[in-house]
Amino acid sequence: DSNLPSDLLGTNANLAYRWVRITQKANAAAVPATPSTLQNSFYVNAYNSANNVPICWNGTAELPMPVAAGYTTCDMDPPPDGITYLKSVYVLTALAITQSGSRRMTQMEVANNPPFLSNAALDTDDFVTVSGSSVTVNGFDNCKCSCTTGTGSAPPVCTNRVGGGACTGSTYAIFSSESVSTSGNPALVAGTSPVVAQNQPFPYDVPALIAKYSSMPGTVNTTGAPYNISCTSGSPYQNCGQLAAGSLGTAPTGFPSFDPNNPTGVVYQTTYVPGSFDIQAHTSGAGVLIVDGDLTIHGGLNFYGLIIVRGVLTFSGSGTGQSSNVIGSIVSGNGSVADSLSGGINIQYDRCALLHNQTPSPPALLTNHEVSY
Repeated sequence: DSNLPSDLLGTNANLAYRWVRITQKANAAAVPATPSTLQNSFYVNAYNSANNVPICWNGTAELPMPVAAGYTTCDMDPPPDGITYLKSVYVLTALAITQSGSRRMTQMEVANNPPFLSNAALDTDDFVTVSGSSVTVNGFDNCKCSCTTGTGSAPPVCTNRVGGGACTGSTYAIFSSESVSTSGNPALVAGTSPVVAQNQPFPYDVPALIAKYSSMPGTVNTTGAPYNISCTSGSPYQNCGQLAAGSLGTAPTGFPSFDPNNPTGVVYQTTYVPGSFDIQAHTSGAGVLIVDGDLTIHGGLNFYGLIIVRGVLTFSGSGTGQSSNVIGSIVSGNGSVADSLSGGINIQYDRCALLHNQTPSPPALLTNHEVSY
């Protein structure tokens, strides 16, 4: 706008603002208009035991920095528990003045999205049945542990990639809020004892994770190009058909055998399927796959990264000469029947795949409002 004051000119996208203030959000940083005591301050998540504690973003909610858990900043890398990454929340306040002199002040809260690390190769808020000696669920971190391929009833053997000694770890093979049943000698291995955690409080909000990833800039919705998949009405989820020999990003060169600390050829993609989905026959990908319904896998799947499923997860056979390899983690919600793993399957936890699976994006807008003054 050529009519703006000269100090606002100089770009093709002029912003009619006089100033922008950026501050790190702190607990109890705002108070009512007429506070009687400090107890009337506004706290995050009703937390009022400490004022001025930095506010962090965990990817789905704001929370005061958990000092008791060992955090000294919201952006610790690695975090104290090695899993729960947080990011600082910033408050942006801007004053705009038009040429006629009218004023408006707006304020927003933003934060970078932290990487999401689960605590198991398979995390599920459901019953799980695991069947057959061709199934391997491996909680050892592929990023630091080199593991042999499990054959028959012989489980894989994992050694440290640096020292060559026995591998250790704190992530489970399976973590479930319900019971886990096995038959036919599947290989379930991890550095935890026991390797499977069952009947545990489920730590993740799957609908919130789906909302977060599906709304990120750059997320590919399978109802559009290049997939153009049509979804039909169904219950409890839409039916979004199947994908055969498809690409959901590009897995690392040589997958599933590759250098996890320096994967080459990988192209990350965040893919959103707005209903139940059936994957068949040599489909591969990398990044984040979000299925807003049930996920059934027939035939081979090679995927590097994070898979999130709202409903039931079913691996039901890999097909002749095929196998399914998921290196990263799978998180599934509560479905109408148990999650089921059978056929030629290898699911292995990989911290590196989870840390680096997101496509670059601007900070997340958490809230915005106009300020009266």
